[in-house]
Amino acid sequence: MTGIDKLNLVCTIISIGLSIWASYSAKKAKQYREEALSLKDAFDLEGLLCRFQIESNYFLEKTRNKDWYKGVDANHIISPFKGMLSTFGRLYHLIDNQEILKGKVHELNIIVQTYDKATKTQKGQVTDLILEISDILHSEVHKNTKKIIKN
Repeated sequence: MTGIDKLNLVCTIISIGLSIWASYSAKKAKQYREEALSLKDAFDLEGLLCRFQIESNYFLEKTRNKDWYKGVDANHIISPFKGMLSTFGRLYHLIDNQEILKGKVHELNIIVQTYDKATKTQKGQVTDLILEISDILHSEVHKNTKKIIKN
């Protein structure tokens, strides 16, 4: 074996070693990326839950009285809540029972759009829907957090 053949063999062995190391690093990077995305998803869900609770609390507080809409522009109270309800769409994929949540959010959105003309029954439905949606979100946040802790 000549000197060039030995050098070629050494370079080949180093190249194979570096390829194996790069493959292992890529697997670790992919695993890290998946875990980081899972953590981001959990934070997004928790952020949605917090925003929903804050906005729904504000909405219910401002609309509690019988004549809440007199002397104020109802859009200043309804629009922020409707806007927050529209943000659910980008996080449905993180929820296991997304069809149930979609239905409840849609029903709540329909009632809220005409809340100044809503009946007493519909106003009661709003409170029930807010509680049900909060429960669903809370259980999903808990489930995702538990999943992250296990990993």
